[in-house]
Amino acid sequence: MKKHLKWLLVFQLAGVYLAAAQEWTVMKNCTLEDNFSNDGDSFHVKYQGRSLYFRLYFVDSAETNEEFPQRLNEQADYWKIDSKDALKVGKEAKHFTKNQLARPFTIYTQWKDAKGGSGKRYFAFVTTHSGEDLGELLAASGLVRVYGASTRHPDGTDANKMFDRLRKLERSARNHHLGAWSRQYR
Repeated sequence: MKKHLKWLLVFQLAGVYLAAAQEWTVMKNCTLEDNFSNDGDSFHVKYQGRSLYFRLYFVDSAETNEEFPQRLNEQADYWKIDSKDALKVGKEAKHFTKNQLARPFTIYTQWKDAKGGSGKRYFAFVTTHSGEDLGELLAASGLVRVYGASTRHPDGTDANKMFDRLRKLERSARNHHLGAWSRQYR
């Protein structure tokens, strides 16, 4: 009997741990902080006096400099453009994100480490002031590749459905020649 109680306790504790690990921290009224390392998918924010650094789930914008040439070349290959044009797309994505985050926005995070070169960075979803998902807006504009870390969305959508949703937006951007798919890069 004691053995069964022990296992029951283990399973209950595991369930509590998993539930806690899946909870989202919601941070409303975040503001974008100016930082040299901000780009299309990673940025510093100010929240309740704290400075935090986040990276979007599911999407990857092109680099804005040549610090990581292998990654830049992979991104350029993805869009079938040269690396100089990929840098331009990266700068376009950085500008787009800066504009989308010019007004207060909401961050959803589980505090998972996104390893960044400019300090401790966490994965997140961002809802803009207009109520739209930043990753989806970037994909719909052709400014990111659907690529990277994934998780269940805070609204409950599973990771596979999120990838499908983003790939559909990406296909539409490609079909409409937006962002990296633009004719200016062909």
